[in-house]
Amino acid sequence: MRYNPPKHDEPMVISVMVVEYKVERVLIDQGSSTNILYWSTYMKMGLKPIDMESCTGKLYGFVGEQMEIRGVVKLETTFEEGNHTRTILILYTVVDTKASYNIIMG
Repeated sequence: MRYNPPKHDEPMVISVMVVEYKVERVLIDQGSSTNILYWSTYMKMGLKPIDMESCTGKLYGFVGEQMEIRGVVKLETTFEEGNHTRTILILYTVVDTKASYNIIMG
C-alpha cells in the first residue's frame, strides 16, 4: 500500500451546524483574523437583523478590498466527525459581499 501525504495547498472546506441549520462550504482559513458569516447566508438561515449587535468599521480582504460590516452575532456552532461532536459559541462578523463560501472561520 502506498502512502499519499495530504496536500497542504488545498483549502479545507467543511460543513457545520449553525444553530439548527446545516451550513456547507465553510472555509477554514488559519490566516483569517475573524470568523466571517456572509449576509446572504445569514438571511437564508432565517436569522433576523435585530439579533445582531452593531459594529462599525470596515473589514479588509486578502487583496485589500473593503467590506462593510453589518454587525456581529454569537451563534452556537456544532462540529462533527464520526461519532464525536462539539458545540461552541462562536462570534461571527457579518458582511455583505459576494463570496464562494458561506462562512470563513479563522
